Amino acid sequence: MENRSDILVIGAGPAGLTAALYASRAKKSVTVIEAVAPGGQSLYAERLQNYPGLPDTAGFTLCTTLLKQAKEAGASVVSSKVTGYQLTEKMKSVTTQKGTFYAPCVILCMGRQANLPDVENAVALLGRGLSTCAVCDGMFYRNKRVVVLGGGDTAFSDARTLSAIASEVTVVHRRDTFRATPVLVEEVQALPNVRFITSATLQSILTDEKGVTGVVLSQGDQTRTEPCDGVFAAIGATPSTQGLPAEILNESGYIVTDERMQTAIPRVFAAGDVRTTPLRQVVTACADGAIAATYAAEQV
Repeated sequence: MENRSDILVIGAGPAGLTAALYASRAKKSVTVIEAVAPGGQSLYAERLQNYPGLPDTAGFTLCTTLLKQAKEAGASVVSSKVTGYQLTEKMKSVTTQKGTFYAPCVILCMGRQANLPDVENAVALLGRGLSTCAVCDGMFYRNKRVVVLGGGDTAFSDARTLSAIASEVTVVHRRDTFRATPVLVEEVQALPNVRFITSATLQSILTDEKGVTGVVLSQGDQTRTEPCDGVFAAIGATPSTQGLPAEILNESGYIVTDERMQTAIPRVFAAGDVRTTPLRQVVTACADGAIAATYAAEQV
């Protein structure tokens, strides 16, 4: 059968690359399918301060190393978008723009995608004044004013990154308390050019012929306009599970697994941000990938 492997890994972020490494070292043939670029969202991490043993390592550096390790162990990587899954038969198949790939075992590691604010021109402004990645786009706003939407770890990490680039960073959160790690909140609150607007929701993003000029916020029964040159959205993410069987998903669209990363479908595993997990970090994604590959290899 053409394009057949022992194990198919869907997604080449830290979870997928670690799964490929472990499965390959178990002497299984492994094909990794990635729609964008190996590394996933961690490619955009300017520095990983809490990855054990590698303090202040750039996400790009870590992912490049993981990719090299997986390939040297024997895994092959295919760059293509998945268009369909058939996972319930003994021989699983995954259809892509470059053909159909087969394996008796599949490990799903597709991660999740950042959410955009619910305003009329959000999609049109993406990359034109609206961003979901401070590390990627922050340098475009040197000595300018930016707004960060959100109150979790991502929002505060983005605010910290942008504070070293922009002249002023305004964090806008819809609640009056933050979900971010307390030590991170304290660090960002101490930055002199970061300010906070709480209990506020975004109503619109203002633009002119040159780009973004400000945001309109709603606070209770009042509306206020905040001038800015760019908006960074850090308001959550959506799991990349479109097209998967409903029987392996929870009500939020994440994949449900047991402690071995096994889903409700035999020989279908999941690892990383795409699954239900209390913590989504690079270190936990790698651990998930190692566990999934170890038990997947036993079933091939």
